[in-house]
Amino acid sequence: MGGRVAFEAALAAPARVSALVLVGSGLPGHEWSAPVREYWEAEEAAIERGDLAAAAEVNVRFWVDGPGRRPDQVDADVRGRAHAMQLRALELQVPAYERDGDLEELPVPDAGDRLGEVRRPALVIVGEADQPDIHAIGERLAAGIPGARAATIPDAANLPSMERPELFDRLVTGFLSRPA
Repeated sequence: MGGRVAFEAALAAPARVSALVLVGSGLPGHEWSAPVREYWEAEEAAIERGDLAAAAEVNVRFWVDGPGRRPDQVDADVRGRAHAMQLRALELQVPAYERDGDLEELPVPDAGDRLGEVRRPALVIVGEADQPDIHAIGERLAAGIPGARAATIPDAANLPSMERPELFDRLVTGFLSRPA
């Protein structure tokens, strides 16, 4: 969700943003596919059973493995770190959701329809093995944000910074060090 948050920040407070790096980004208003909705249902079912470790595994299989890779085709260390990260996030989020409900508020109305308002340099990165929805959103962001650059990182799904850190760092550093 970091890419989505960064995009919304660029709309809400453009003076506070000098450039955007949107990695495997979501986008408000995107019509999510059936596989994504099924993933949400499976994760929610595990949460409702009180099995946060299973919910984290559902998350890792969907986002880290991606639609075309088996778990054994993904670096075990990356999977393990992603699982631990997601488990910790769930441990922190679930009690808040149970207590307060879903309090998510979009800071910018109709953000998905306002891509052309972003006036900062943008780099849109998508992992080659990521979900089709993320590819569709990446294409929409790159086409809709004036002057945006797009990059696809091979052999990576939704966490290309963890799966291909050298290539990711090279892309981001090159983009951010460009002349103003």
